[in-house]
Amino acid sequence: MSGDTRYLTNYQYMIAMVCYLKACKPHALTLVNGRLSYEKIIEEANLKDLVEEHQFYSLYYLKKLIRFDLGSEETRKEILEEREIQLDNFGRTPKDMIIKINSWLSEVNNG
Repeated sequence: MSGDTRYLTNYQYMIAMVCYLKACKPHALTLVNGRLSYEKIIEEANLKDLVEEHQFYSLYYLKKLIRFDLGSEETRKEILEEREIQLDNFGRTPKDMIIKINSWLSEVNNG
């Protein structure tokens, strides 16, 4: 991860969330049955009761992005069909963002 690198909006949202979780709620990033838990992350980030409202659009979008990142293939397909998240300029979808970003931060911390 380079300081000069520009990341797409989805990564920017997720980088901010993972930094917050890693610093303030590190137990939210522990594995449950070998996987990260959407419910645990959403609850720890206080996004559980968040509903779609104009003033909280970015947080609501982040909630959908976390659901997509941690979701099953069926969930991911449903989110894409409903166009709930934005694809990158090449029509690709991000995958395992939380895990990648958490790994980057762990490397920085251990380095």
